[in-house]
Amino acid sequence: MSSSFLLSRFNSLLLLSAVSGTHSGFIRFAFTLWLKSFNIHIIHLALFNLIFLPYSLKMLWLPFVEKTKLEKLFKRYHKKKFGHRKSWTILLESIIVIMTAMFIYITPTEENIFYIMLYAAIYCCLTATKESIAIAYQMETIKAENWGKTEGKINAAYQTGFWIGGIFLFSLSSHISWRYLFCGISVLLLIGLLFNLFIQDSITHIKKTSSLKETFIQPYKDLIKRNKTLILPLVIFMTLYRMQDRLLIGVTNYFFIDLGFKDHFLFGKTLGIIAAIIGGLLGSFCVKKYGYKKALVIGMIGHILSSLLLLAQSILFPTSYILFYTIMFCEKFTRGFEATIFFTYQMIFCSKYFVASQYSILIALDRLSGTIISSISGYIIDAYGWNIFFIFSFFGTAPSLWFLRKLPDSPKDIPQE
Repeated sequence: MSSSFLLSRFNSLLLLSAVSGTHSGFIRFAFTLWLKSFNIHIIHLALFNLIFLPYSLKMLWLPFVEKTKLEKLFKRYHKKKFGHRKSWTILLESIIVIMTAMFIYITPTEENIFYIMLYAAIYCCLTATKESIAIAYQMETIKAENWGKTEGKINAAYQTGFWIGGIFLFSLSSHISWRYLFCGISVLLLIGLLFNLFIQDSITHIKKTSSLKETFIQPYKDLIKRNKTLILPLVIFMTLYRMQDRLLIGVTNYFFIDLGFKDHFLFGKTLGIIAAIIGGLLGSFCVKKYGYKKALVIGMIGHILSSLLLLAQSILFPTSYILFYTIMFCEKFTRGFEATIFFTYQMIFCSKYFVASQYSILIALDRLSGTIISSISGYIIDAYGWNIFFIFSFFGTAPSLWFLRKLPDSPKDIPQE
């Protein structure tokens, strides 16, 4: 394969982000609303958030992924063009395409919901691993001082993929059967897989290991050693900061469907995706101008406003389309803004030698707490109603700010190897 046909490393990164967004839009939005269309109970729908546990627990197997070299599988094609990251990307994406196509033959019922949950959890294992490889690629491709600046463009690619794989797919469900839609998303992912053949591999910095103990434990020992004076506030902050977002992300779509806004999802969610892209670009600007910590505080304020608007929709204006669209815009704007800052902020605590493994444990702190809380959100809503739930979410983020005070504001403040 001639190098002239390969994408630049930054364009390769945008492609990986767009495909990751397509996976996320499919499994987090279209897939869950597909279940809703079969009248699955809200408690089961909320419990379905447990399928995202692999995003929290991927730290358990990523060290083995980092150690296992697949280059030999592609050596016969072109050894230099299929390195560690690219080989794993192509293998995982191939399996994901096949598993996506298999959803065509599944019909959800209350009786088989837990089998579907198991299948979806395996699907999430693959997408979570591939997402981590894309993040490692980003850390190895872009200089540390430019992470915050470039994340807005990466977020735009991710949100575009999310719109295609989730919002656009769901908007067609009133006119086309879900089986045809699943077939369409499978073809789309297959096209993405073919484009992956033309990405450049990153310049990896993976240390060679000789034992299972070294493979599994060394990345985490290094993470603790490098951040030993920060480890407690770091763990608590990463666990709590996105709590409000994790509470709402799993169930607000059901809230709007119950209010009768299903036919307005395409425009509302498209508006939200545009807002998320704008929010991501503005988040990059704020990191550059104000630093990480001030930008994270601004994101928290946006979280609080989102909960207040949802409460107003529930109590005061349940039929207001203007408020619905306002919430779509504000919620996604805030999510794009804070996600751009939060995820690049996690990167500054990681070593370049253990990129994927260390990043996975930091992101697990956020996602594990969020997955557990969001999985019981259905019980809270069923027992107390939407109003109490939105009030509860209002206080979700604020406690994390106390621990943010003790953390650094720049990669320069972290000890370097």
